[in-house]
Amino acid sequence: EDDSIRRVPIIITANDLSTLYAPLLRDGRMEKFYWEPTREDLVDMVFRIFEDDGFSRAQVADLMDRYPNQGLDFYGALRARMYDSSILKWVAEVEEEEGRIQRVIRDLIRVRELGRERL
Repeated sequence: EDDSIRRVPIIITANDLSTLYAPLLRDGRMEKFYWEPTREDLVDMVFRIFEDDGFSRAQVADLMDRYPNQGLDFYGALRARMYDSSILKWVAEVEEEEGRIQRVIRDLIRVRELGRERL
C-alpha cells in the first residue's frame, strides 16, 4: 500500500488576496506569483479592446496618457460609451429622416387630393 498523500495543484488568480483564508497564505502552503503588468502590457490589453474600432497602438497609448492610472474596466466602459453615443446619433438621424419622409408623403397626398378636386 502507498501511504503517500497525493497532492493536486490548485491555481488561482486574484486581484486582492487579503480576503483569502489566511492559513492558505502561509509560507510553504502556497507559492505566490505576483505579476505587475508593464506599460507595454497595458497598452497591448487596451489596444485589444479598441482594435476592431480602427485605433492604432499609438492612439491607444495617447488615450492611456490622457487617463492615467485607470483600470482596464475604465477603457471597456469608455468604448461602450462611445458606441452609446454613436447609436443615439444614428437613432436621431433616422428619426429626422423618417420625419422628412412623413412630410413628403403628406405633401404628396395633399397634391393628389388637390388634383382630384380639380377634376
